[in-house]
This record gives sequence, structure tokens and C-alpha cells, in this order.
Amino acid sequence: FSLTQEIKSFFEILFLIKSLNPNLIHLISLKPTIYGGLVANFFSKIKFVISITGLGYVFNNSNIKALFLKKIFLVLFKSIFKNKNISTIFQNSDNKSYLESMGVNFSGKVKIIKGAGVNLKDFKIIEEPKDYFRVIMVSRLLKDKGVREFAEASKILFEQKSEIQMIIVGGIDENPMSIKEEDIIEWKNNNNIEWWGFKENIPEIMSLANIICLPSYHEGFPKVLIEAAAASRAVITTNVPGCRDAIIPDKTGILIPPKSSLDLSKAIQKLKNDDHKRYKMGLEARKHAEIYFNLDKITKE
Repeated sequence: FSLTQEIKSFFEILFLIKSLNPNLIHLISLKPTIYGGLVANFFSKIKFVISITGLGYVFNNSNIKALFLKKIFLVLFKSIFKNKNISTIFQNSDNKSYLESMGVNFSGKVKIIKGAGVNLKDFKIIEEPKDYFRVIMVSRLLKDKGVREFAEASKILFEQKSEIQMIIVGGIDENPMSIKEEDIIEWKNNNNIEWWGFKENIPEIMSLANIICLPSYHEGFPKVLIEAAAASRAVITTNVPGCRDAIIPDKTGILIPPKSSLDLSKAIQKLKNDDHKRYKMGLEARKHAEIYFNLDKITKE
């Protein structure tokens, strides 16, 4: 972190906006929200839209650094969202309620839009594989996505001699919370985990799964759960904001407590043992996606 570089970036953005003089600026994620939100005070004729895609590491950790940054961010948010010229999009109501409970008041328009949507044409309804049983986790390899819990659940199931392939799809992330490659190599050797690395053909990947899993600690509105619904796959995810908003509990998927590899392993075994329930969840998930996650509908919102 370089304070000099951050100040330089702020003024570069300020002068860029002044030179372009746009009608509308859309700010997505935390740092653009803070920079752009502060810049908005200099441009009364420009409309600003801020998308809160989740509150992230700072608001979901209790270490000293996170608590310090949270205090700073809350002060900045209280100043930014006083501006009536800023409209705000949340992906779930919990994030909005939390910020309001922390004293952040929204003077401009506020709307909740459930995620970024999905192009349903990309996801065909393909029958589950029958020659094997695969549980696939598609995610950035960050600790707070629940990657460790997924690996630990794999070890539990392996020791129980369950014939389940546990697969992680995702690349190593340049982030202090990222899982290291040596961790994944250890899991491959001891926990019966497969690692397929970063992939772009997500519809095809999901068609190879029997269950899609995301044991995350916090989310805005996870794209992978929207895609899993479009792919007509049952999901197992955590009972946290964002994740629980993306499914219909016990109808399109199962909710488990966060940070519990044991609960995750039990949920996987439960769905593996009930073909009818899992298949029905997949069909209901696709219906749910067609009604709520259709890209055309989300784009209009």
C-alpha cells in the first residue's frame, strides 16, 4: 500500500472525468466506490451509480487491520452516500441493512438487483453424469471462499471410502487471502482433491458435475450459484448473505453453516444418496434461473 500512489490515482481519476465529461459513471466494487464517490462531490451534473457487489474482507474479518480499515471506510461511506446524485445498487438486502445499522444513510435512490444475471442460452439442460459422482467448486482460490473447508470435506469423505470426486476449478489469486499452490499439492496428495486450474468453459464444467458447491464465508450475489442454477445443478452453499439469497433452501440446494467441513461432507453424502431429490433440485434451480436470473431481465433492471 502506498499513500502517495493512492493520492496520485485519485487525482488522475478526477482529471480524467473532467476531460471526458460523461453523463453517467458506474462504479463497481470497493475502491472505485470510494474514489468515485468522493470525486462525485466535484461534479454536480454527472449521475453516479454505485454497485455494492459485497462487503468483502474488511467488513467480514475481526483482525486489527480489518477493524481499522472498516472504521475508515464507514466514515467515507457516510460522506459519500449523503450525495443525492448517487444511486446505489445492492445485490442483497443484508449488505444494505448492515451499512444502515452502522449509520450510513442513503440520500439517493437505492435498488436491489440480484447479481449480474446469466445468458441462459449458454447453459443447456444436460443430464447428470452416471459413470462417476463429481462435486465441483468453481471459485477464486481465496480462504474466505471456503476452499480449505472443501478440501477438508474431501478428506472426510475419502476416509469414509465414499466414491466421490472432489474437484476445485479456479486459478491462484494475487491476494493476501489466496490459497498457495503448495496447499493444493498437499490436498491432492492427502485429501483426494483434483485441481483443474483456471477454466473459461464454465457451462461445460458444470455439465460434468453432479453437485456444485460454494462454501463461502460472505458474498454479494455469487455468479457461480446463478450459473449452477442455469446448468440445472443442485448446489450446496453456506447460510450467509448473498449465498442464501441465490437459492431456495431445500428446493434448489442445501444451506450449511459457514466454516464447517463436517456439515459440508454430510450435505454432499446426503445428496449423493438421494438421486431423486438431487435431480428435482436441479430442475427447480433451472426454473428459478429462468424467472429471476435471466440476463435480459437483469439488464433491464
